[in-house]
Amino acid sequence: AKRPVFYTGGGVINSGPAACQLLRELVDATGIPITSTLMGLGAYPASGENWLGMLGMHGLYEANLAMHDCDLMINIGARFDDRITGRIDAFSPNSKKAHIDIDPSSINKVIRID
Repeated sequence: AKRPVFYTGGGVINSGPAACQLLRELVDATGIPITSTLMGLGAYPASGENWLGMLGMHGLYEANLAMHDCDLMINIGARFDDRITGRIDAFSPNSKKAHIDIDPSSINKVIRID
């Protein structure tokens, strides 16, 4: 991928401090930019060099643009809810999507995963 993005949510927070630490290590090791839902704020520090900001209807333009233009979206612990996706047919139309979640019913529930 040339423009990958981590998209993280409250599932990382709910998984505890060890999960947050592993996320930080993964982002630092890969250098991939990261954004988060409101419920996922704090899993990766806002002062981190790969932090894009919160995304969604109440998020930052830059974070939303990065998600729209990425070629690989790696979702960790987020739901693809309508405050993030907006119109499903226009949500990051050219990206491959991967989804990591403890709840298998969340995968492919809203957005089709590649």
